[in-house]
Parts: sequence; structure tokens; C-alpha cells
Amino acid sequence: MWNGLSGTLFILLSKLISIMAVITLHEFIKAVVSTLFGDTTPKKNNRLTLNPRSHVEPFGFLIFFLFGIGWGNPVPVSNRNYSNKKLNTVIVYAMPIVVHFALTYLLAEISVNNFYANIFIEMFVRCNKNMAWFNLIPIVPCAMGYVLPELLKPKARMTALSYMETLKFLLFFIIIFVNKGW
Repeated sequence: MWNGLSGTLFILLSKLISIMAVITLHEFIKAVVSTLFGDTTPKKNNRLTLNPRSHVEPFGFLIFFLFGIGWGNPVPVSNRNYSNKKLNTVIVYAMPIVVHFALTYLLAEISVNNFYANIFIEMFVRCNKNMAWFNLIPIVPCAMGYVLPELLKPKARMTALSYMETLKFLLFFIIIFVNKGW
């Protein structure tokens, strides 16, 4: 079925499209949920769109392509208009992760009668799973880096934020080293 170069090109194309789609989906969901809670920032910044050009950040995309984890151009959000700042902030940052895990679970069960479609689905599932797990790391810019401080008392919050800043780059290199064979 695989025809050497054409099979390899299909895998690469599937990977590129999946990464773009997953990054775009992640940022779009965050923009939509924040907007639903009263935030006008995503709309003012033209980020309520499914256009990958608005969400894909070149370096984060390259890192994702090479190492299986990466990031997009973060949608700016502001909790000043949320009715419940803590709860709504947690939901805004957690919802993309929930969607990634849901897609991972649902699509992993799909098998179609087309070899190439199955390869694409597998790549899309893998990218969603990686994005979800990566964003569970409680260090900014990962989603849980924004959620964890909202769940802590003020003194613990300041301590956590100072540790997050210190550990951010160390953790990034450890993850890349461990995940190099994705």
C-alpha cells in the first residue's frame, strides 16, 4: 500500500495539517469560551476565527513538528468582565484540554475502510493527545499554568508563580529530550 516516498510525504502532510488544526482548535476554543463569559478581547484582536494564520506561531509549530509538543499564538483574554473571575478563568483555560481529550477518545475508536484516512486520524489523535497532556503542565504558558494560581490562596499563589517562572525553561528542555521520538 505504501509507495515509499509518497507514503512518507502523506505522513508528513498529515502531521502538518493535524498540528495546524489542533493549535487552531485550541486557541479558538479559548477565544470562544472567554467571549461567552463577556470578554471582548478575543474579538477586538480578531481571534474569533478558525483561520490558522491567526493562531499558529512559527516556532511553536516547528517544535511541535519536531518533538510532538508545541504551542500556538496565545489568544489574549481578560477576566475583567467575567461574572465569576476564578471559575470562568479556570473554564476558559481548561475547556481546550477537555476538547482535546474528548477528540482523542472519540477519534481513537474510529476505523474507516481507507488506509490513508486511518493514518490521518491516527496523526490527528496523537496531536490532540500531546496538546492536551502538554497543557496539563502547571507552568505558564501551558493552560494549567493559568489555572493553578486561580485555585491557590494569595500567599501560595505568589510562591507558585515564582517557582513556575524558574522551572519553565528547565521543564521545556526535559520534555523535548524525553519526547524526541514521537
